[in-house]
Amino acid sequence: MILNNATVKRPKNDDDSLIPLINIVFLMLIFFIVAGQIQPSDGAKVEPANSISEAELAPERLKIVITEDDQLFIDGAQVPQEAFARHLSDYLETLSSEQKENAAVVIKADGNLSVDHMQGYVKTIKTSGIAHISLMTQPSE
Repeated sequence: MILNNATVKRPKNDDDSLIPLINIVFLMLIFFIVAGQIQPSDGAKVEPANSISEAELAPERLKIVITEDDQLFIDGAQVPQEAFARHLSDYLETLSSEQKENAAVVIKADGNLSVDHMQGYVKTIKTSGIAHISLMTQPSE
């Protein structure tokens, strides 16, 4: 039995030159997916009120989401209404005295939430000792 060690030549295929290009494209895709800014979800879908102001929000410290049916989410976790004030005071206890002076809250409330309910939440926040309150809105069309 004789073994032939000769190499078999494949015919040149035009698709062979595309494989490195495809590899580079997929590597770039993976890079941009990983490097892109990923933001946590709010916990509930909320359609904010419209605004004509173009002012930017201060850096967020505590994000409060309020749905149309009065469900509360603090930093993505659902909180019962009865425990809202306690959660705010617990948050303030974790801050240093300098941070307490600059403590800020960003409220993202549904545009259909009644004004009376919204005023109640703002009053609770002010009573807890947080002076900087921002309301997140969306640009009017």
